Order: sequence, then structure tokens, then C-alpha cells
Amino acid sequence: MKKYWLLAICAIVLAGCNGNPSTTAPTPTSTASTPAPTATELGPEIETLTFDDIDLSGCGMTLYASGSNPLQNGFYLFSGFVDPEMLPKAGGSMRMKLDGEVIKFTRTATSGEAIPGGQFTSQTFVSEDSGITVTVETSSAVSSGEPEANAIPEATITVTRNGQEAAVDAVGDTGC
Repeated sequence: MKKYWLLAICAIVLAGCNGNPSTTAPTPTSTASTPAPTATELGPEIETLTFDDIDLSGCGMTLYASGSNPLQNGFYLFSGFVDPEMLPKAGGSMRMKLDGEVIKFTRTATSGEAIPGGQFTSQTFVSEDSGITVTVETSSAVSSGEPEANAIPEATITVTRNGQEAAVDAVGDTGC
């Protein structure tokens, strides 16, 4: 019988130790508040463009969400093949919509396999103000059966701004 009393007392003591802290002791309050993060402290919001949003055309690459129709749902980016003499006038060769604004980018690095439309399986782009970097990694292009048009079955777009990253998986098309 003494064993049960000992167990009951231990259970009561443990329950008291694990009670709600607001009823057992006052919690100190802080007068300093942490401000909510601003949009620039968060990763950029990657939105979709329409063809009306961009001022580039011709050869290039379009990436969009898998299973979506880019004509209806838009696309994440268009990377055009721009004549180097036109770059200052064109304001870069790639367009994306981030945080509600269409941003112009210039390609700064390429590596990997060359694919149709003047593109590569790994590309880096920097915004005109140099504040945003976009890295695009794609699988090799696959012939779609249409002349000068090829499918990109896998891609990842990573956007970096102010040390914050946002990324989306995509599919797409490339060609001329």
C-alpha cells in the first residue's frame, strides 16, 4: 500500500512542476518588439509573365510550371538570343516578373551543354541594378518533332536577392 502512496505523491509533484507557467510564475514581458520582415528581407516572389509583358522575341528559351499552358497561365522567364550590339538598347536578354515588376536581366555566365536558341544547360543572369541574380539549370533539350523547337523536360530557376533565395521547378521550350 505504501508503494501506491509514493507513486501518487510523485505524480502530484510532477504535475505541479509541469503546470502552465502562466499560473505558476509571472512571465517577464519585453518592451522591445521585433519588426515584421519587409518584402526585401523575404525571398523574391516569382510570378508569371505573359507575352504582352516582355519586349523580346525570337530565338530563346521559355520556362513555365509543369503541366501548365504558358499561353493561358504565363511563364516564369524568357531568355532571348539578343545580338550583342543590341544589348545596351534591349536592356538585357532575359525577363522575369518578381514581386509584381518585370525585371530585365543580362546573362553573365554560361556552362554545360549548348542547346538551341543560343542557350546553355547552366546560365547565370544579373539584373540591371545588379541586385538580383538568377541561376537557371536545365536538362538537355529534347527534340519535339517540330523544326527548330525543342522541349526542356526539367529546369530549376533560383532567384537570389539581398541574400534571400526563392526557387521554382519548371519545364519549357527552346529554339529558334
